[in-house]
Amino acid sequence: MSLVVAAHNGSEIVIASDSLSTSTKTGVWAPDSAIQKVRQIHSRLAFAVTGRYVSDKHPFFTNYVASIPDQTDLDAALDTLYDTAVATMRIHKTEGFRMSLIGFNGSEPGFRCVDVVDGKGFTGLGERTRNHWLSGEYDPVEHAIAMIEKSDIESKLSVEAIETTLRVVVADCIERYPQTLGLPVNVLVLR
Repeated sequence: MSLVVAAHNGSEIVIASDSLSTSTKTGVWAPDSAIQKVRQIHSRLAFAVTGRYVSDKHPFFTNYVASIPDQTDLDAALDTLYDTAVATMRIHKTEGFRMSLIGFNGSEPGFRCVDVVDGKGFTGLGERTRNHWLSGEYDPVEHAIAMIEKSDIESKLSVEAIETTLRVVVADCIERYPQTLGLPVNVLVLR
């Protein structure tokens, strides 16, 4: 259960997320406060996970983040993520999640991800056309898209203005979907 929203102004990226995460550590889906949805790899790259996955994925996420601390290129980090996931990850029934990378290719900000779905396998995706990106539960994402489009986020040039917009969007989604999202709103800025 999750929502991660990111936007950039051409040189900085703001990432906002809710704080409710669930896992299967107890054998059933239950809230798990130990899960980090967004992990900063370094000042120009972050890793995010949204969706539903079994707890055996946590070591993979931790090992991946630890394995690329010097990787600064977004596309190269995506290649490593995709290749490592395909080679080592087992997909369980009912799993459907997205491993995302948010960062820069040189000075160009961007968003890349690997979708993992039971029965469909692994799909690498990249987003190059917009200055914002969303991932998470369907209804909150759809609501957040509508709010972002109304906010005219493309015209916001300051990190503060983007952060304020994303905080409002995620907080509104948490209020509207309390069964799948939770407080507080977490924010990270990449430069």
